[in-house]
Amino acid sequence: MQRTRRAGRHGSVAALAGVAALGLAAVAGEGVASAATTATTSTVTVSVPAPPTVVSSSTGSDAAIGDVTITPAAVTTIASDYVCVSLPAGDNFDTASGVPTVSQTNGAATTGVSSTPVVTAGSLALGSTTGDPGASPTQGNVLSFAVNGQATSSIPTFVLANLHVDGVGASAGAVTASVATASSALGCSSVSASSVLGSGTIYEIASSNSAIYGQTPAATAAAEFDAALVSGSGSSATCSDHGNAVVATSADPYDALSAAFLESQLGTGVLITAPTQLDASTLAALKLGGVQRVYVVGGLLAVSQADIDALKSTPAYDCGGTTATGKDIVVYSGISGQTADDTAAAIDSYITGTGTGALPSISGAYSTESAYNQTTGNETT
Repeated sequence: MQRTRRAGRHGSVAALAGVAALGLAAVAGEGVASAATTATTSTVTVSVPAPPTVVSSSTGSDAAIGDVTITPAAVTTIASDYVCVSLPAGDNFDTASGVPTVSQTNGAATTGVSSTPVVTAGSLALGSTTGDPGASPTQGNVLSFAVNGQATSSIPTFVLANLHVDGVGASAGAVTASVATASSALGCSSVSASSVLGSGTIYEIASSNSAIYGQTPAATAAAEFDAALVSGSGSSATCSDHGNAVVATSADPYDALSAAFLESQLGTGVLITAPTQLDASTLAALKLGGVQRVYVVGGLLAVSQADIDALKSTPAYDCGGTTATGKDIVVYSGISGQTADDTAAAIDSYITGTGTGALPSISGAYSTESAYNQTTGNETT
């Protein structure tokens, strides 16, 4: 039943509560960290345009990625072999929407490379002969193409285009392609990891997004409150709401959005409720978060006196919602104005005590009146 603070999370709760008041579900997702787009060894460089394409692990079937450029360090590094481009087991190239192409710049244009790379099963990067056939006959984790020989002293560059991959079910993170050579396309399926000439990140797999939502706007705001401010469950739960919560109306988004300033000062989040009846999901969030104090934003037309009275008679619980404190929630109300703008100003005044428009008294700053001082008595101008 500890209380900690998670920096940088509080403002998002008010923003979501405002969006939820419009009846929109919110989605909180997390991506993968950016990875280097180029990796170099002593013999081969593998690169893609920055940043690498991000492929979803839930919907990224037959997803297009950027062109892959392979540049050997010397003419003789890749001269007359099959080039093997391998993904880790579990990651696959996909040819369902078209086969890849390969082109060569520099080097010998008349001999060069074969025009159609072949996708096969294998696990080059793992150094194993066990294949990874993928989910369909169009998939495989090894792409190979033939190099027919180099007749000049210019270092060739190979570009693989029209590449597609299957990200469904793949582990989140950067996907590295390893490059090696073999005497045949079949040989590419069993080249050992020690033969890898170079490798580099060619795309990334994003983790599946987790939707944070409820069946009503108030339930969506409560779900975000819980997700942002409560970790764990029961007596082992940890809450970062500091025992506070801000409650605004679900009738429109303005009060909830204005409450972002207040919630940031209190180190908590915003919940919303219907003007005439406390929402059950809001009450559940107060209990789970161990809220001891509620700050109501908006007048009685926004949050009714009946709602305020119900809040005042709601038992307070410790973080996790399993143990009652023996006291009721303390409610602070009256933070409101005649209009949405007035309510926003009232929030500012409630926090600062005077509002941002108040100036300190500077009377007496000068002993005598002059062209630069016309203050007398308690005047401040």
